[in-house]
Amino acid sequence: MTLNFRHRFAPLGALLVCLGPTTDARAAGLAVERDQLILMGSAALPAASGQTGADVLASGDFNCDGESDLAVGSPLSAIGGDSQAGSVSILYGELTTGVAAAGTLLDQDRGNIDGVAEPNDRFGSALAAADVDGDGCTDLAIGVPLQDLDAGANAGMVSLVKGEAGGLAASNSDLSLPSTGAAPHGPVADHAKGVAVAAVPRMTDANARPYLAIAATGHDHDALAVRSGGVSIRRSASGLLDGVSAFFERSDLPGETDRFAGAFGSALASGDFDGDGYGDLVAYTQALNGCFFSGSNCVLDEGALFVNYGAAAAANFRYEVLHQNVAGIAGSVEESDSFGEDMAVGDFNDDGYDDLAIGIASEDANGLFNAGMVTILYGHPGGLAANAASSDSIDDSDFNGLLQEAGDEFGRGLAAGDFNRDGFDDLAIGVPGETLVNGGQAVGSVVVANGSAAGIVRGTRTVINLDQSGRSRALDFYGRKLAVGDFNNDNVDDLAVTLPDRKNASQEIKGAVHIVFSTADTGTSIQSISPPQVMPGQSYTVTVRSRRIGVPTSPLGRGSVTVQEVGGGSCVATLASTGDGSCTLTAGTLGTRMVNASYPGVAGFRASNATPATVSVVGPDIFKNGFE
Repeated sequence: MTLNFRHRFAPLGALLVCLGPTTDARAAGLAVERDQLILMGSAALPAASGQTGADVLASGDFNCDGESDLAVGSPLSAIGGDSQAGSVSILYGELTTGVAAAGTLLDQDRGNIDGVAEPNDRFGSALAAADVDGDGCTDLAIGVPLQDLDAGANAGMVSLVKGEAGGLAASNSDLSLPSTGAAPHGPVADHAKGVAVAAVPRMTDANARPYLAIAATGHDHDALAVRSGGVSIRRSASGLLDGVSAFFERSDLPGETDRFAGAFGSALASGDFDGDGYGDLVAYTQALNGCFFSGSNCVLDEGALFVNYGAAAAANFRYEVLHQNVAGIAGSVEESDSFGEDMAVGDFNDDGYDDLAIGIASEDANGLFNAGMVTILYGHPGGLAANAASSDSIDDSDFNGLLQEAGDEFGRGLAAGDFNRDGFDDLAIGVPGETLVNGGQAVGSVVVANGSAAGIVRGTRTVINLDQSGRSRALDFYGRKLAVGDFNNDNVDDLAVTLPDRKNASQEIKGAVHIVFSTADTGTSIQSISPPQVMPGQSYTVTVRSRRIGVPTSPLGRGSVTVQEVGGGSCVATLASTGDGSCTLTAGTLGTRMVNASYPGVAGFRASNATPATVSVVGPDIFKNGFE
């Protein structure tokens, strides 16, 4: 699951893999022309021993340098011989190179992080990036759901590693949550606190700092509701998460009770869906109808979402439930659909209200087992359910040229970002079960559907995978987890994609993260030729400009432009921060000479050519009589 609050992060780069152009790519947006494949255990992305995959992603500015960094959670990695102790790899961004050349590994045997690495702790099972202390640096909350505490085994905790100028590993100013307090906030055996975490901006009161929502899916509400689950919402007051604002569980909703094995909160998302300025929290539960001690009428894993709408005071919170039997939401409640297990938040129609994309990866779309589907609920003053009649439901069949197959799991990974910089958030949809011609079963791919004033656009799409490079393998499950960030600092969103478990029958390959850069259209123009009339052998200066099309206030300002006198010499104009540059040519033979300007493109910007201009090369007599 990927969260997106319409804030934009910045850069990253490492092992470069040049792939061919993506099929059906748009003029601007995500493309695999300058992408990067970052291998776990490489110089770019450190890995613990025995690491098999990259399972969780989060993006933020952890070292306060204005550039985007990437956190990669690997909860199944081994630490010092302790299997599944878990780790988190941090890759710091660099302004011009995209993904940094070196990173940092966090685990419970390093630095000042609380606890020690133990088998089955699952450190890194959940990640949430937010500036919780208001110092301008992004902090990282790391879920450790199976951590043993004094209260008992698998009580769980969240480690909050503070961002600072030296990065997350510099001093590891750390808080462990929750480790104190009375139930339901304190540690209890088998509560699995930290299985999911989310940052919620300004959920209540006047505190503008984000709140941290921490799920405890093993929380027992009462003697009957074993492992019903609940979510603790903690506020940041003096730079620390030192208070409990609320505890949110299923029984808070009118007419609802906690349910056996509901695992309430096992996925979380947040946004401002009703546009009131207060953050709203969405919590996933596995069992809508519940299963009291495996009773005879039990329906399992159908999935439902519970929305807690923030307000000026916690007493004014309001709640609603979303599932496939709600009027306006496509489909019907069925066993094992897992409605909402994956979510993304963005403003797909740019109306000022956050929208919620809901993955239903196990939906039998068009009668195909686990083909998958995504439902988009658009924000509304009355909330998401009030606007359900305007919802969109999409699957493979809604996009030209896509083959819908059983087992595709369309919607298993989701992320929202404005990849083509048109002002509308676009939706990246992971299809990890996709079978490709050149790669085999479950190679996986990502579909990008564009936003518009009318919402998500059907028919056109960008498809991203590793098939063109020849690197795809069966059981890569490419697209299972996604994250958005500006990884090359060009003010356009890019996409990070996991290859979480790269195993096949004959070998085990360490996981990877694929960075796919958005590529903006660039306009290059010749601004002036001075002087416009010269004699053979005389120098003249050509001024050029390269800017992102449609964004006049955001100049390119990077790289260079080659200026060529057709049939003559050439020069290179280095672009200043304004996107302008100039260079000098020597005039050739007599006549009207064409001058071209060509921009080769850099990461995030497509190549472009200027409309040719002319310079007059004249004889000495004409020059004297006409211009002196």
